[in-house]
Amino acid sequence: MSLGLPEFGSRGQADETHGLWRAVQIAGYVALAYAIAIAVTERIDAYSLDRSMEKARTEVATLAQSAESEKRTLAKSADLLVASSSVESSPERVIADLREILPEGVSVTSYKIDYLPDASARVELGVIARGPEAYDRFLSALSKSQHFRDLRPGSESRPGLVKAAVTVVHHPGAVAR
Repeated sequence: MSLGLPEFGSRGQADETHGLWRAVQIAGYVALAYAIAIAVTERIDAYSLDRSMEKARTEVATLAQSAESEKRTLAKSADLLVASSSVESSPERVIADLREILPEGVSVTSYKIDYLPDASARVELGVIARGPEAYDRFLSALSKSQHFRDLRPGSESRPGLVKAAVTVVHHPGAVAR
């Protein structure tokens, strides 16, 4: 007889829904534990990546500072700049860069290269063109080239066969405009 009080010590009736609920609870706890484990693993990986990125930033900053220091040292030595210019703007390199832009009907007859302390090279060209149109195409191509700057046409003879002198500054590492 029960007076509405719970029966302590008795198991009660085994209910199928109770067993199913218990299985769902266990599955939930397993899923929660798995999610927590994944979250912890992801956090550890993120922390490790953050440390790696910070280390890389520090290394890049150190290398940039070292490069800037070397650049200042190099800038103090005009002889080193002229030497590097003579390597970067060697006659072979200048002629190869000219061949890329030389239009039909134009020939370079002479050239003189002066290496400058700013690591560039001033090039004086002697040019012969079949006519004014060919010479003008050459000047246009030269002015649009990524390797040549500060174009200064010099003396020229027209009409017919054009003989001219042109001065430009060669920058082999220049970026296209």
